[in-house]
Amino acid sequence: STPNRMMRCAIMVCILVVAWCGFHLERPPAPLPLCRTNVIFRSVKARRRILLVPACGAALVVVVVVATALLHPPLRRQPGVAAPLEWVGALHTHTDASHDGGGTLEQLVGAATGLDFVLVSDHNVRGLPGSRYHGALLLVAGEEVSSPHGHLVVVGERAVPASARDPDAGPVEPALGLRIAAHPMGRRRWTAWEEGYFDAMEIWNADSERRGDGALEWIHALALVPLRPVAGLYRLLDHPVRNLMAWDLLTRTRHVAGVCGVDAHNSLPLPLGLDLHFPAYRHSLALARQHVFLASPPTGEAAADAALVAEALRRGRSFCAFSGLGDARGAAFSVRSGENTAALGETIAWSPGAALVVTLPPAGAEATLRLIRDGRVVAEGRGPSWRAALPGPGVYRVEAFLEQGRTVPWILTNPVWVVGDAMPGGEAGR
Repeated sequence: STPNRMMRCAIMVCILVVAWCGFHLERPPAPLPLCRTNVIFRSVKARRRILLVPACGAALVVVVVVATALLHPPLRRQPGVAAPLEWVGALHTHTDASHDGGGTLEQLVGAATGLDFVLVSDHNVRGLPGSRYHGALLLVAGEEVSSPHGHLVVVGERAVPASARDPDAGPVEPALGLRIAAHPMGRRRWTAWEEGYFDAMEIWNADSERRGDGALEWIHALALVPLRPVAGLYRLLDHPVRNLMAWDLLTRTRHVAGVCGVDAHNSLPLPLGLDLHFPAYRHSLALARQHVFLASPPTGEAAADAALVAEALRRGRSFCAFSGLGDARGAAFSVRSGENTAALGETIAWSPGAALVVTLPPAGAEATLRLIRDGRVVAEGRGPSWRAALPGPGVYRVEAFLEQGRTVPWILTNPVWVVGDAMPGGEAGR
């Protein structure tokens, strides 16, 4: 793409100019008569040469940053309209109650502009003792538990048993509330894939995705960050292939919901005990948002509404959207089979003529859509409206992509389970 080519050219220019400066810095000066005036002159000239390299480097960095920001495609700003009972929130956030959190709860709340809920999940501690409203924003109490099998984000008001926090203890007790396997393919990989250990898994985690990017992606991202921080973070956005493959294998045999975790810390540890507040909360919360469809209208009572959010996440009545690329409010996905209709997370019997129906908000007018059946792409289409025939029973989900200088994921939905004559597990379609 043009931004990538320009970035490579800018890097090559930087290398050549700095190399030229270094070459001239190392050349021995011409012999001069040893007199005080010439010694002073040579000293001043040497200082200027010494300052030339950092000056050239700084100037080129500025040029690269400005050029990259100007050439990078703009993010889409068309607003969407939320469907009835559609709530939009951010999952997996940390405050300074965690050992590695770099922001207060008040700062997190201040950054949650435009969100209906935020899941606060500090490490092995309830930084938020109970769910509560802060104005119109629902703060859902949770915790990221270090278990023997990896990290679990636990949602609910029930206390986490000590055995779940002890790395040498046995399996995590299934009596916990909603359990989400955090960054299952990241540094702290999840190891217990058997049924009963978790209800949902992170199919995308911001921290894990950033760690897997190469030097060129990081250079491009850092060049964007000073002027366009959200666009810079999106340079590190990739299609989470490994996570999706593991998830697709699980959903063939049981109900496992998928979510996206921003893993917001507002902190980047540096050497010498220093700490940089990057990525900032407001930028992390703009990266990925979970759109949930509540089973009933919110009551205004925090604990009850947090339970509605947790239940929607557990049932897979949600989809993940990288909303900084475009507002996904109002996106609708359903399967129609005969007289019945099934939403995300539900189960429906297949019949001839069964079809998936997609409607996207204005930001998805030119989106590329893929229909995934049992982990394989079976159809492709374009937004904003699409209808795709279902060839038979299977586990169906949708991926939507946008062009942002390159093809990047925009929406990852939960599946609809389309079965044969029997209707095992899940929730029957309406």
